[in-house]
Amino acid sequence: MPTRGSTYAAASFTLSGGTAVNRIVRWTGSVWEPMGDGVPGGGFNNTVFALRSSGGYLYAAGAFTSADGQNADHIARWDGSAWEQVHGGADADVFALYGSYHDAVLRRM
Repeated sequence: MPTRGSTYAAASFTLSGGTAVNRIVRWTGSVWEPMGDGVPGGGFNNTVFALRSSGGYLYAAGAFTSADGQNADHIARWDGSAWEQVHGGADADVFALYGSYHDAVLRRM
């Protein structure tokens, strides 16, 4: 589950202060730290366009097709320790996430 009160950033960046972060980071209060398995290929393989916290998970959407080296077609969720694909993913880039826990909606443009 996402850490309550945490700040996350995602986009197309792959480094933060010389550390490989692969397009998503969490602020610790003093540094940005990578999220994921911490091995080469961790994080996302392409741009993350949107983040949303819902139902105890942090969701990411974008142009990526893998998260931490696992299949994650354009949408993934963070369970607090690993990224996982959401309901088979999407067949094209996802640019926004909105809705409630019971009615999550993906927006493609």
